[in-house]
Amino acid sequence: MRFWILALLPVVLFLGCQDKATPVHGDPPEPPAHGHVPNAPDSVKASTYVGFGVVVRWSDNSLDETKFVLEHGRRSFTMQHDTLVANTAMYWDSLRLAEGDYAYRVRAGNDSGWSAWSETLFVSYRLKSDGLIPLREGNWWEFSADSGQTHYTYRHAVSAFRLIGLDDYYLLTASIADTLAADSIYYLRNCATGVTQLAFPSDSGAHADTLFRYPNIHSGDHYLYREDSIVVLNPPPGIAKIVGDTTFTGVISYQRFLNHDRSHSIRYYLVPQRVGLVREEEIRSGDIIAHHDIVTYHVEN
Repeated sequence: MRFWILALLPVVLFLGCQDKATPVHGDPPEPPAHGHVPNAPDSVKASTYVGFGVVVRWSDNSLDETKFVLEHGRRSFTMQHDTLVANTAMYWDSLRLAEGDYAYRVRAGNDSGWSAWSETLFVSYRLKSDGLIPLREGNWWEFSADSGQTHYTYRHAVSAFRLIGLDDYYLLTASIADTLAADSIYYLRNCATGVTQLAFPSDSGAHADTLFRYPNIHSGDHYLYREDSIVVLNPPPGIAKIVGDTTFTGVISYQRFLNHDRSHSIRYYLVPQRVGLVREEEIRSGDIIAHHDIVTYHVEN
């Protein structure tokens, strides 16, 4: 059975981090109080790197600290305290696959005592890719396919998360309704220039191709995807499109002209961020010969 299936967060920057002592639970011991305690650090900020972790940064507001203590951990769980050397202003929390809501705060210390704690920063760490197509393990989309002669329903689902090289990818599978079998078809990810796709299986040396450029696109833009030519039909802010019984707004669309047969093309309609693909049309010599319409979906991004 032949499908016209959609062929579909940031380059991870490895940052140096300060050595940290073995984590200890509970509050750190209080130094003897005499002299001037350091000023409290502030302006705590974080950057997340999917599949790697969180980088926490803060402003060092004192010249006389001898150490910092960073308190961190999952919200509603026991917090850890890591001791860092003087003049530290960054901490790398290697979370890898540990999704959750995390809290961070820091204070400075010297022989005279501890500063007040900085403000507490809360960070949501999720293995997901936001963009044109919302990607996260567990997301799925069910479609109705109609070619005039055959009619069936099938489901696309994000079945796994994987780091390929330094990039986060999400494995898309396809299955026919009422069957247990699911075929892995390709890896997808959202990046700064659009949606890229890798064949399954893939390794760290595989080359990713951009099928859908987004969001910096204009009507009439065209580019090559492998050997096919893709034209942007409706860029952001998009149009209203009726699919089945639903009217979607903010729909953007593309048309892919197949290199081996220029009379044959695929038109894609997508709702960025909220849904993803909502309709595909297979076109031959100007006529729609098959279409795939979204019936229902589950998106948690």
